Amino acid sequence: MDLQLLASVTVDTDAKTIAIEGGAKIGQTHYALKGTGLGFATGTNPDTGVSGLTMAGGAGYLGGQAGYSCDTVVQAKVVLPSGELVTATDDNDHKDLLRAVRGGGGNFGVVVEWTFKLYDVSGAIGGTVVHLAPTVASLRKVLTNYATILENDMPDQAGSICACPAGAPVFVNVVTMIGDGAKNVKSYKKIPFLAKMSSLGAWFRISNNLGPKDYIDEITVLLEPIQQRTHGMAIGAMVYSFDDQMREAIVHFTRVDYPKSKKVHPTIICACLSGEMRRIDGSRSSIRHRKAQAWILVMSAWEPDATEEEKDSIKVWAKRVKAKIM
Repeated sequence: MDLQLLASVTVDTDAKTIAIEGGAKIGQTHYALKGTGLGFATGTNPDTGVSGLTMAGGAGYLGGQAGYSCDTVVQAKVVLPSGELVTATDDNDHKDLLRAVRGGGGNFGVVVEWTFKLYDVSGAIGGTVVHLAPTVASLRKVLTNYATILENDMPDQAGSICACPAGAPVFVNVVTMIGDGAKNVKSYKKIPFLAKMSSLGAWFRISNNLGPKDYIDEITVLLEPIQQRTHGMAIGAMVYSFDDQMREAIVHFTRVDYPKSKKVHPTIICACLSGEMRRIDGSRSSIRHRKAQAWILVMSAWEPDATEEEKDSIKVWAKRVKAKIM
């Protein structure tokens, strides 16, 4: 069902809530929140629809402190299969319906409006760090250090999404700290998590733009370079451990075993799931993967003039990665 014309966004700064109609995209909510110092727990791609993301769960920069996007829903207006419009909250007769649409998919009706909690984002530090790790040994070392920091030094207000392009000599890490822990902090080096993430034991850093940033104008667009529309396919799955076996698979499929054609662009992306995303009581939502530690996305992009053989090679690569690590 096409809801693109049903896309109004209403912000209530006093109640710290945002009402979003069912056809709105994430980027439209950013415009509405600009200048308020508030944000809501949603995804990282402005071109993604809010409804589809929320019905699937929804992970993003505020996940550690707020939970999945669906966890922050306080109300949903839903058109049932009978045609009846109902408002579902935790306290009325439709509380089971609200639980169902919180991460349970779109089979329970058409959500024409969501209301979410808002969170203070007036303090934000983050950016992108690009590490040079061209060899098996160097990427293995970077991933081991990365996993150790996630396990021992990641506060709830922090976030990380990393990318390992196959055949490229880099490890790209988008890291953030949003909320009280980042207020009035002038340098990322004052925050242990960010300081450690900026130095992962690679050969050296190619670039590092970590620093204080506006959440709406600068943090929400950090992933734009890898979110451009392209030809290709993506395979994603929740994984429950970033252990030695998982890390070794990432090393193997991005430094040893991958399509070598310049017309294809295989990449493995890892979005860390932490804090409240893993702790919140699951009885109020339908999230199946509450204890997952990461969302792995296997990206298989190709140039418009790639041959069928080249396209097939990257598709086969993606399926082999999935079979190994998912």
